[in-house]
Amino acid sequence: MEDLIKKIENEKNVNNIIKILSEIIEKISLQNINLQSDGLDIVIVNSLDNPSDLVRIKATELAEYSKNEIVVKKLIEKLKNDSNYFVRGFAAKALGSIGNIIAKEALEAATSDNEGFVTSFASQALKTINVKLTFSSKLDSLRAKLQVAKK
Repeated sequence: MEDLIKKIENEKNVNNIIKILSEIIEKISLQNINLQSDGLDIVIVNSLDNPSDLVRIKATELAEYSKNEIVVKKLIEKLKNDSNYFVRGFAAKALGSIGNIIAKEALEAATSDNEGFVTSFASQALKTINVKLTFSSKLDSLRAKLQVAKK
């Protein structure tokens, strides 16, 4: 993985960057790699700032594997401000996959985006986050009941 990180840091060709990001995604999905331990969060953040729409879109796909708050904040920024509605939509999708509650306000605002593509993904992401929150709340309640029962 380190070789791919070094490779992408120095790469300027958009097609090569996309190819490297795809390789990283493939490795992560096949090997269940922890992003933070491999330093990939900086690759995601940098790629989300790339001038190429295609690189930013591919970076949102990679971002789905991260739980890092810096990545979440960058995705929120892209959801709110990116000029490309595909980037905004896929940022919403990634935020839903990550499930961090700090994205909820931005996703709610994105349901009013001018592009249906964005509103659709934002609505779905909100549903996903709400399901995760409900499940988490019920799980916490069950844990509390179990603790009381043990005493």
